[in-house]
Amino acid sequence: MITVHLILNAHIDPVWLWPWPSGLDAVLATCRSACDRLDAHPDVHFCRGEAWAYDQVERVAPRLFERIRRHVAAGRWHIVGGWWLQPDCNGPGGDGLAQQIALGRAYFEPRFGTFPRAGYNVDSFGHAATLPDILREWVEFRVATVRRRTQHRLAKVQDRIHILVGRQLVLLNIDRVIKLIRRSDEPKPELMTAFNLTERQAEDILEMRLRQLAKLEGIRIERELAELRKEEGGLQKLLDSEAALRKQIAKEFDDDAKQFGDARRTLIEPAERATVEAKVIDEPVTVIVSEKGFARARSGHGHDATQFTFKPGDALYGAFECRTVDQLIALGANGRVYSIPVAQLPSARGDGAPVTSMIELEPGTRLVAYVAGAVSQPVLVSTSSGHGFACTIGDMVSRQKGGKQFITVEEGAVPLRPALVDPATDDRIACLSEKGRLLVFAASEIKAQPGGGRGVTFMGLDDGEKMIAATPCGASGVVVHGVSRSGKPVDLLVAGEALAAHTGHRARKGTLIKSKLKVSGLAKPVAAPAQ
Repeated sequence: MITVHLILNAHIDPVWLWPWPSGLDAVLATCRSACDRLDAHPDVHFCRGEAWAYDQVERVAPRLFERIRRHVAAGRWHIVGGWWLQPDCNGPGGDGLAQQIALGRAYFEPRFGTFPRAGYNVDSFGHAATLPDILREWVEFRVATVRRRTQHRLAKVQDRIHILVGRQLVLLNIDRVIKLIRRSDEPKPELMTAFNLTERQAEDILEMRLRQLAKLEGIRIERELAELRKEEGGLQKLLDSEAALRKQIAKEFDDDAKQFGDARRTLIEPAERATVEAKVIDEPVTVIVSEKGFARARSGHGHDATQFTFKPGDALYGAFECRTVDQLIALGANGRVYSIPVAQLPSARGDGAPVTSMIELEPGTRLVAYVAGAVSQPVLVSTSSGHGFACTIGDMVSRQKGGKQFITVEEGAVPLRPALVDPATDDRIACLSEKGRLLVFAASEIKAQPGGGRGVTFMGLDDGEKMIAATPCGASGVVVHGVSRSGKPVDLLVAGEALAAHTGHRARKGTLIKSKLKVSGLAKPVAAPAQ
């Protein structure tokens, strides 16, 4: 039985005749999708390389970059290759490859504390004498160098062993040897004959002074011989085994990296980005958005919404009390979100300007919902398919006019009106279906998803049924908007025992509202003004 382990990989060609925004969008979408899958499946691993892609994510999507860093630290997102950009291996020289590696190392090491140990390059359409040949020639050179060094050291060790063996032979007859040397005119041949020595051993004995010869110690010779024979065995093993030799070379790589792997002496530092920031005065405003998507900002809070005027056929969608430093978020039917600084909205003197004129709306879609507030403001996001999650307005902010994909919308569904959350009082979530079923469950049953996505099931629905509203609420209950049989608008407060009757757990279908209303939405009760 063979076990095959698969690791998800993404490979993007930004230089393959792509407009730069298209390549950037592909990188952001790929990284966000990978993070979502890693979040949803603890056993999944993912890998990708190319430092330029990480650099762009770090610049335009810092929250997404932090998600990537967390997965890298957890050992589930693997940085492979280590290049700055996927190199063109059909080039005639290898210096470009070396520069790609240097730039990649300078980026990855300080941000992730890691650098790939293996060269990796996909979709290269063949190679000239660049990466494979450069690596192969260097490895072969290193193998030959270590083999010659080992052979040289082995010869030295064996020569020393040969000499020590000769000294052992004469050690027991040291007085006789000294006597022979003193009386003989040609002591070398007599030593070779008398003690069965080789010429090299005899020369060693004769080169020693008589005083040194008399001080030879057997224990010291035996100890040195044992050490040399052990070294001889290790050296011979390296020469006899190609695998052992290459393993030794790899060990030396690691030792050299530990000994000489200090900080770069030539620093490659990215230039600081020059940004021009317009100073915005922080003051209260009310953002007014119409049903047809016209937006404007009116100074101050507490305005009477009935006094707002609109173009013929248009009406109020929502009035959001916030500040000039906050953001207006527009949600597309396909789940893409767009952000506009409140300070850039036109004044309330006219009817406002179309939100679509301030963004680059994706073709084939339309804007369906709006919300405005501080970047730290918690928001409840949901879709008509009965799914949703919690996030903040800051999670939906994008630096691009084209926005970003944030909500996963099922076929036939659309995003619903986002609802602002008050963490101090909103401990429940109320959901309303188009058939008039109301479900209230604890807010602790859902989770925050800063990166967006599909979310969890808020409410169970019948086939073809849709959820029309979801809002946070507290002990004061929730208001159900609807129309009576006579066509008169009705606001029904569901609180106390009535609220408890609709309380259950997430993903249940809820219970029908007793009042005969054609329901249209939900809202939190409006607090009575202080006396």
